Amino acid sequence: MHPLRSSAVVAWLDVFTRNEYKYFFLESLIFCQKSKGLEIHAWCTIELWSNKLIQQKIDYVHNNPVEEGLVYKAEDYVYSSAIDYSGQKGLIDDVVVFRMYDV
Repeated sequence: MHPLRSSAVVAWLDVFTRNEYKYFFLESLIFCQKSKGLEIHAWCTIELWSNKLIQQKIDYVHNNPVEEGLVYKAEDYVYSSAIDYSGQKGLIDDVVVFRMYDV
């Protein structure tokens, strides 16, 4: 398994590459919808297989508040890890900032 893939999320298991784990994920989403009021606007288990694609998705997520006109700079949006990527401390401890590596 490629060390930078997003699928290594639970005890380093390749969660989103095995169908039985995908079903557990789906069951968890459905449980949270029914029991906790989770609203799902979109979801997908597409594997991130390259540094370029990982960075592209991170940039996309961080720039959503900018695109919506909520802030001028991504790191100014409080509820995002963009501030961690700018070298400051965000709301969540121990955010692992992705860095491009040659693999």
